[in-house]
Amino acid sequence: MKKLWGEADFYRKINVETSVPWEFSRILLIRNWGETMLHNLANFVFYIENTLLKDNELKKDYLEFINKVSLDRCYFFTHNCDISRKSLYRILKSNGIACHFDNVLTPAYFLLEYCKSLYNKFTIYPISDTKDWGDFHLHNIKIDYNNPDLIFISTSHITNDDLKIINGFNVPMVFSSNLCANRFYNCDMCKNDCCLKYIKTFYKNRLIISDPPPLYNSIYLFKKLNIETRDTMVTTDFLRDDYIQFQRSGCKLILLLRDKLTFENYLKSPYEADIVTDSFENLSYFLNLKEEV
Repeated sequence: MKKLWGEADFYRKINVETSVPWEFSRILLIRNWGETMLHNLANFVFYIENTLLKDNELKKDYLEFINKVSLDRCYFFTHNCDISRKSLYRILKSNGIACHFDNVLTPAYFLLEYCKSLYNKFTIYPISDTKDWGDFHLHNIKIDYNNPDLIFISTSHITNDDLKIINGFNVPMVFSSNLCANRFYNCDMCKNDCCLKYIKTFYKNRLIISDPPPLYNSIYLFKKLNIETRDTMVTTDFLRDDYIQFQRSGCKLILLLRDKLTFENYLKSPYEADIVTDSFENLSYFLNLKEEV
């Protein structure tokens, strides 16, 4: 059962921290938010998934929020394993979202970096829907369809032809745990017809990482960016097990309710966000953010 504040305490908290009346700041839930935390926030992490880019109202709301925060303090991540940093950066810019390229990161980029820590030099046979090779180029990794050293899987949509390729090349394989919302932690219990579960079962001896470490969502990521977790706010419009690690590291987790995820759904979920709100506008009221000059 989630611990919720009483209405009186909740109203007082809003006014103490923001000096904004409740009716103008619809924050649905606050948990473990220190009195001085607002002044200590140094970094803002945003997960960029389809909802943000397809919802024009949300996008406008988000752009106004971003204008109140220094770009140097904003970082943009995604769970999409089939998009490169360059492509995500271009998408953000084309949608009017200002950002620094160095602050835009993808699962494929990190996983390729991990592979480079294991092998001095290697070529890759990619299995991908988008054919987006941007992260391969950034890492100076060559693609070889005839005699690869490694099969790199960027999608969960594995075709019969892909399986023939996997079976034909007796080389190691790797894919990001971001391809699964549960990071493949409970494959035995999962009832989904998943080709990656099949690959994990029948080709487990060829997987570089049979259960990929959560490099992308752990302290490693923050060390890579050289930012402190305790000074960081992570904003997302859905929840998954990954984010518990963020909170354990000291981050504040902000849940933005959209579309299928209602407040009632959240209350019934096993997750606990630090703040639950229904818009970036209301979040900026709560954080008492002013327009950047």
